Amino acid sequence: MRPEVRESLRAIAAQPGIRGCALVDLATGMVLHGEGAPELVPIAEASSDYWRLCARQEGVFGVLGAPRAQVVIHALGRVTIVRCGDGLLLVTLSREAEAVDWNRWKRAAQELAPLAAGL
Repeated sequence: MRPEVRESLRAIAAQPGIRGCALVDLATGMVLHGEGAPELVPIAEASSDYWRLCARQEGVFGVLGAPRAQVVIHALGRVTIVRCGDGLLLVTLSREAEAVDWNRWKRAAQELAPLAAGL
């Protein structure tokens, strides 16, 4: 993993309210790199299934256009999934009860995408 990608992930994971984030290969569900909570890797790998489910159900969801983000809210946390370049997902865990500056997170995710290209 290139140092600038790791540093970008660390910066996202360090934002208030964020528990961790990971780059996940969309095709395999494998975490390429993660920063944060110990439970991050298995949750990030499993979360890629949410994105693939939407793709499998494109006949239904297609009327809404291509997915830009998925947010799944559980009692104790939130999983936010976005594309991060070709074939990669950025999976972010956050605490449901804490405020997150989603505009800051979005800017950081957009800056990460070109860094992650070619992984």
